[in-house]
Amino acid sequence: MICWAKVKSSGWVYPTAVLSLYGFFANCRVAEPFLTPYLIGPHKNISEEVVRMADTHKLFCTNRVTSQPVCIKYSILRSV
Repeated sequence: MICWAKVKSSGWVYPTAVLSLYGFFANCRVAEPFLTPYLIGPHKNISEEVVRMADTHKLFCTNRVTSQPVCIKYSILRSV
């Protein structure tokens, strides 16, 4: 932690790093609104039902993966 305080107090490095990270994350966009029309369009010619089912499956798996550790931690903390 001493090295972090040193970086934070050294003039231009900390503000530059913060601004760079902010700029990177501010420009990140979700691919969903652009990807779905591309897959449905004449380039790939995939039906809308297939694209929607894959998206629903992805959201279900993501929700399941993120909620299980939270439930386990909640159970452990509740039992203490």
